[in-house]
Amino acid sequence: MKSLFLIVIICVAGCVRQTLPTYPLIDAESTYQAIIHQSQRICSIQSSAELILKSEAQSVSLDAAILIERPDKIRVRAWKLGQAVFDLTINPQGAWQYTPREEAREATHVTRDIVKRFIEVLLPSSPAGIVRIDGNQLVAEHEIENDATETRRYDRATRVLQWYQINDAKGVTRFELKLSDYRVIDQFTWPMKMVAISQQGTFEVRFGDVSFNQLLAPTAFKPPARAEPLP
Repeated sequence: MKSLFLIVIICVAGCVRQTLPTYPLIDAESTYQAIIHQSQRICSIQSSAELILKSEAQSVSLDAAILIERPDKIRVRAWKLGQAVFDLTINPQGAWQYTPREEAREATHVTRDIVKRFIEVLLPSSPAGIVRIDGNQLVAEHEIENDATETRRYDRATRVLQWYQINDAKGVTRFELKLSDYRVIDQFTWPMKMVAISQQGTFEVRFGDVSFNQLLAPTAFKPPARAEPLP
């Protein structure tokens, strides 16, 4: 009976969501500066992932590897059943995409449009236009191109980003990003699930093994020889 009881306790404990670190509730500007300071401690990220891309035409699930190096290097490489499906590379010289499989071309435009924004949202490096307190949330609002507005909502206690949205000048939502399943990895709090919704479709990222601030190979952000430059 004792052994059975211990097994039950272990199973229940394994199902409990990880408790995130919490911080004192301070004013809006100080909270946002603390978020930026924590973000700036991350120099690089590498992770396995599952990508789920949905459009009106199809739904595609892919295995992937994601590399990020601040301030402006990103690499996403994906496979389906062990065969390469696409490679998206962004570095200071530009952006390139390689899609050897024709059936993947319609779905990969979703990643091309929003992967870079993922990183800009997750790793903020500059102050927002306006920050304010809204109950248990910190709200950061900023005007961007074409009179559009981006809004970020953070949980004040844990300082994690929960929701991000872009509205155009007429108030119509053009892009939405929801972040969840946060976990503490190498002393960093990171969302293991991100879902982006845009006019192109839905793009979901489910992170696997994530590591931070590891030394990346010099060729990590070199696009494949047959990759096509993106505008």
